[in-house]
Amino acid sequence: MQRRPYFVPLVIGIIGAVVSAIWHASFASIELDEVTPEQVGQLFLSLIFVALVIERATEVYLNTSIQPEKELLLTEVKALQMQVRTAREALNIERMAASSNAAMISDREQSLDVAIHQLNSAKSTAAPSLHKLSNKAQKEAAIVTMLLGIIAAIVGIRTLNPFVPDEGFAAFTNVQKSLVAGVDVLLTGALLAGGADALHQIVRRFIKFAGDAEEQLG
Repeated sequence: MQRRPYFVPLVIGIIGAVVSAIWHASFASIELDEVTPEQVGQLFLSLIFVALVIERATEVYLNTSIQPEKELLLTEVKALQMQVRTAREALNIERMAASSNAAMISDREQSLDVAIHQLNSAKSTAAPSLHKLSNKAQKEAAIVTMLLGIIAAIVGIRTLNPFVPDEGFAAFTNVQKSLVAGVDVLLTGALLAGGADALHQIVRRFIKFAGDAEEQLG
């Protein structure tokens, strides 16, 4: 199994954060008792809007950087597809013509078979490069969306901050404030990189959970 290069640093970072939290016993806890479905809905509606903007920006980036390369790979395929359509139309016309004969129809059928064979061969040749290009597009899209999400979080679009009471935040140490801000930026960046559909699913699950909890409490 191929190991991911960022896994070990991530684990070390998490362990370091836990040790630091234990070492700094003065870290205050964040009370989220007053969080309501309305607040969550309003926050995630804003995040969904930002995620849609990020998705569109990423799409524009891919269209300008990846699409030209894809079109270049498909140039021969598209040309051969046109030849297949032309050969098929010529065969149909010959079959419908009153003056058609078996020899001419046979020639048209042979031309169509040759065009189809060339098209299939071109598709097979282009398939590995198209697969690599698809993987490249997915990786670049993931990087771009994550970077844009983190940038959006840095400039002030946050997930946790709206739920932290002002009086509770004032009791935090400077180290804890920095950690909360860093975690908030990374978490928001990851949520935005997940896309608007993923955020919408979170909202639906939370609202369903909140509704079930209210029913149980009567």
